[in-house]
Amino acid sequence: MSAVHVDAPSWRDNWKEIGSSPSGGQGASKIVARRDGTVDRAFMKVLNRQNDVERRARVYREAGSLETLVVPGIPRLIETNARRWEDSSYHLYVVTEYVAGKTLEDLERSYGGPQAIDWAIQLCDILQPCREAGIVHRDIKPDNCIVTPDHKLHLVDFGLAWHSPN
Repeated sequence: MSAVHVDAPSWRDNWKEIGSSPSGGQGASKIVARRDGTVDRAFMKVLNRQNDVERRARVYREAGSLETLVVPGIPRLIETNARRWEDSSYHLYVVTEYVAGKTLEDLERSYGGPQAIDWAIQLCDILQPCREAGIVHRDIKPDNCIVTPDHKLHLVDFGLAWHSPN
């Protein structure tokens, strides 16, 4: 499935909540399923301050970053209405693939040096295509790195990402 830009004024038009997820400063996070049955589990961020123009523009940049970066280790964009960021009647949201695992913060350093080095290398492998695309994450921290059960690192939360001129 390729990324979909929709004209749904609300996430509830196409999605139903099936679980909760830790939320951040910019948005409320949910685990969702698509109402038509085509996606059984995805991650959704819904903008908290829907009337804040600067925050709305950030959601638009985040969606653009995720759409641009089709990279292993970065969740794939599934759906967003962020192209309507200038229309305040739209409640902005971004849906990405769900990455099952624990954050580096959750792991509480229960890993050794060789594993940490491997994850650092994986992070560099994720960041290289970001740099080539002119996208700077700007919020790399343990809470934004998810490790799957097979020890693969994923970089999430592109809410502060910036597109630099190439």
